[in-house]
Order: sequence, then C-alpha cells, then structure tokens
Amino acid sequence: MAKAKTKQQKKRKVCCSMNSASEFGKDLGLMHEVVVTGRKVGFTSEDWAMLAHDEKKIRQVLELIRGNVTLQFDSIIRVDRSVRPTYPDWARIVMHPELENLGPVEFDAAKLELWLHEGQKDGKWVNGQVIYEYLKEKKMLENCLGLSDLIAIQAKGIDFFRRYLAGKAVFAWKSVVRNRIGNLNVPYLYDYGDKVVLFWIWLDNDWHDNNPALCFAS
Repeated sequence: MAKAKTKQQKKRKVCCSMNSASEFGKDLGLMHEVVVTGRKVGFTSEDWAMLAHDEKKIRQVLELIRGNVTLQFDSIIRVDRSVRPTYPDWARIVMHPELENLGPVEFDAAKLELWLHEGQKDGKWVNGQVIYEYLKEKKMLENCLGLSDLIAIQAKGIDFFRRYLAGKAVFAWKSVVRNRIGNLNVPYLYDYGDKVVLFWIWLDNDWHDNNPALCFAS
C-alpha cells in the first residue's frame, strides 16, 4: 500500500509539473503578444524594465485593466499666442512670420488631424519639399500647427504624447525656417525613450506615413 501511495503521489507531482509548464508556456506566449502590442503604441525596453521591477505599478496596471480605475487626461492644449516662439540660433529666416501666432488659444489634441500627402500613403515615401510646396499651393499652411503648438504639446509630457500621437513623428509645417547655409527645415515632435523631443529636419529628406502634418480640425 505504501508503495502504491508513493507512486500515485509521484504521478500527481508529474501531472502538476506538466500543467505548470503548460500554463507557463501560455503565459510566455501572451507576454510576447503584450510586448509586441506595447511597442506599437510606444513602449520601450526601459518602460518594460521599470514595470517588471515595480510591484506598485504592476498593481496599478492590474486595477486599470480590470476596470477598477480609469486614466484621466486633459486633452486640451493651451497656447499663448501673444508670445513669439523661440527659434534655434541657426535659424536665419522664418519663412512665414505672418502665420507664427495664428491659431486658436485652446485646441483639443484628440481632434487634431494627422494629414498625409498622397505620396506618403500606402507605404510610399515623398520628398519634404514636395509636401511643403503642396501645402503652400493649396493654402493649407495656416491650418497647420506651428512651433508654439509643438512646444505646448511637448510640455504635456510623454504619457500625453503616447495617448494621442503614439508611434508618430508629427510636423508643424507652419514654422518652416531657412538655416544659415540656405536649407529649409521644419520642426517636429517624436517619442524618444521617456520624453518627447522637439527636433528639426531638412526638407530634402523623405517622409512616409508615420510622418503626418499636424493640422487643426477643419
């Protein structure tokens, strides 16, 4: 009897071990899907590492996905149009100074248009100069965001940016400038690690569908 009981106990242990391994395998598969989806919306390796080692944050995420708490975001951006934006030292000429303070003093980030030139759609790339000339020709620049708007969005922080503009490098075509050697540049915001970065790029580069112009809702 004792031997039979020992065999049964061993059998149960083997079954439990196999079940645990199976569940662990499923967990790994689901975690892989979570990481892939997270990357699509802007999660970085640093973000995952922070979450993995912070039990409090994991509990907060658990409460969120179970519907016990909700995230609250103020989607309204406020811009002081009475103040001229500060351009980088290398900017020699502001191409459209008449437009730099044109726009609403408040706007809803959730209602911004992410506009693409036809040459950016369906996996295609188009030269920045082509986009700029098109916006000028169609008189669309005044409806684009400018440098002041990007600075105000940047000030809202990385969580705000990922909520409304995740995975995009967003451009403010109203604020094109010419640098000291004659090249045209346009400002944009993008997600870099744990912060929102404001940068400038030459118009002789090519744009794709992750590089939309930010426009006010028409």
